[in-house]
Amino acid sequence: MLRHARHTIPSLNNDIMIRRLFSSSSGTTIRLSKLLANYSPSNLDLSRRAAERCINGGDVTINGQVVKTNLPVDVREIGSIKVNGKLVKIPRVEEIENDNVSASCSKASATKKVWAVHKLVGELVSHHDPDGRPTLIERLQRGGGSLSKFKHSLKPIGRLDMNTEGLILITNCGHFARQLELPSNALHRTYRARVHGRLTLGKLSAIRRGIEINGVRYRGMDVRIEGHYKKGGTNTWLQIKCTEGKNRQIRKCLEHFGLNVTRLIRTSFGDYSLMTIPPGMAIEVPLKPLSSHKRKGGMQGDDTDNKKSNGRKGAAAMEEDVQPVRWVNMI
Repeated sequence: MLRHARHTIPSLNNDIMIRRLFSSSSGTTIRLSKLLANYSPSNLDLSRRAAERCINGGDVTINGQVVKTNLPVDVREIGSIKVNGKLVKIPRVEEIENDNVSASCSKASATKKVWAVHKLVGELVSHHDPDGRPTLIERLQRGGGSLSKFKHSLKPIGRLDMNTEGLILITNCGHFARQLELPSNALHRTYRARVHGRLTLGKLSAIRRGIEINGVRYRGMDVRIEGHYKKGGTNTWLQIKCTEGKNRQIRKCLEHFGLNVTRLIRTSFGDYSLMTIPPGMAIEVPLKPLSSHKRKGGMQGDDTDNKKSNGRKGAAAMEEDVQPVRWVNMI
């Protein structure tokens, strides 16, 4: 116990170092959780929240000292940084300075960028995968273009699982990403799902009302059969619209009723649409503020949002008025 105490109490010099580490307000500072999540993809794979948990749990050391404060740190004062004893690559000073300028959402709106990407099946929506699986952002950055200029500041808006394809939005503005993906803002996410299994009116009605699976509540979703339904058929295309993005929620809800999803494609997110973007391609599109999106609000039939709904007829009229966000540049 005493040995542990001697090891963790910093010396006077280290105490001065820690104060210098957190006291700078120059362009070379970055919040510790952001540094761990964004700047070490080659040997560390943490989200911002996971990084915060590591910091609060005492798993992070800088220059040999445990740091439990998630404050901006000056990279010029970092000699070494470890997470759970694993050495983390320290970003170059010029990387931080450049990204602090280019990625700051407090700058003029011209610095805020949004790309609509046609995600491929078999790739992760991530900067890096420690198991070596292909990732969307790595592939896009290897392709060059304007995306490569924002090496560490690209943020996916929401997620798609590895086997889902279609529209994913990428931005360099974390605040904008958070606004659009929050379930409380109820932006519509639209999918096409090919399902195998016996489809009944009762199953569709239950999904429209909202269901609970293993203690997790899923809001009601708008589900419609595409084309002419063949009675007794076992392969059907559905159009599904929801307002939240829980982990694998469409697959889980359909599989709960014995419907196996054999293909899943996201076709729109808010007023952004996949349109004819080729698979694997990224298209720069205008940034459309949350307040300007028309495809949002509770689904008809959702027990949790029924009081907020304007009815199916009103929702259909609203959809007809929506103008999808147009392309700027193909990458």
